[in-house]
Amino acid sequence: GFQRLTSLQSLKIWNCPNLTLFPEVGLPSSLLDLYVNNCPRLKKVCKRDQGKEWPKIAHIPWVVIDGKFIYDPELEV
Repeated sequence: GFQRLTSLQSLKIWNCPNLTLFPEVGLPSSLLDLYVNNCPRLKKVCKRDQGKEWPKIAHIPWVVIDGKFIYDPELEV
């Protein structure tokens, strides 16, 4: 899976309405940015500090879901 991609720095996931989970082992530690667009089920489980998939993406410095930077405290993802 993704863990073998040790140089992966950017990942974009678009138009996957049925995607609900990231790989069980998580995403590579090399990942610097993640963009998710039009994936409503994944968006729901990636809520900052509370979604069940949050621990798998919390290490990524730049996460944008449906055009919103999720680390901005003014925005609700």
